[in-house]
Amino acid sequence: MKNNKPMKILALDPSGTSTTGIFLFENWTNWKIISYTDKNYLNQAKNIQELAKKEQVNLIVCEVSSLWEKSRHNYHFLDLIKLTGIIEWISQELGIEFVPISNQYMNRWKAEAKERKIAGLSFKQIQGKTGRPKGVWYFKDRELNDHEKDALLIFWIYWVKFKKREWPFTN
Repeated sequence: MKNNKPMKILALDPSGTSTTGIFLFENWTNWKIISYTDKNYLNQAKNIQELAKKEQVNLIVCEVSSLWEKSRHNYHFLDLIKLTGIIEWISQELGIEFVPISNQYMNRWKAEAKERKIAGLSFKQIQGKTGRPKGVWYFKDRELNDHEKDALLIFWIYWVKFKKREWPFTN
């Protein structure tokens, strides 16, 4: 922490061409989950930069891909790479610590979440509009899109797996 500001953490699941999920954490009673949807990675970067400035964020925790070689190299993926680089640059320019979180083990952590091993985060099968069941993620009874869920998971990974801190949220 610098200048005795309260710690504010911005956890991101970036997407260069669709929706970026965001978990903004200040403390266990002051947090929010939001997302930005835009097909242009530069607009997404601008929104993230404005949010980081407005909220006076101290730390950005960002999902990065470890699967470069295995991915399909299309413009979506290239824009994701560009956005991730810009987020790291924004962090540097604003004097914010940047922590990349590899998505290499994301499937394992999603499985833990589905097994209700992450307090507050749950997965439920509900009746879809077409009559078929669909899976929906919830955090503390708030419905999440997949990107918001991934941003929360990125924060959980940082807080619990990296920092070895207790996860105080409850179901």
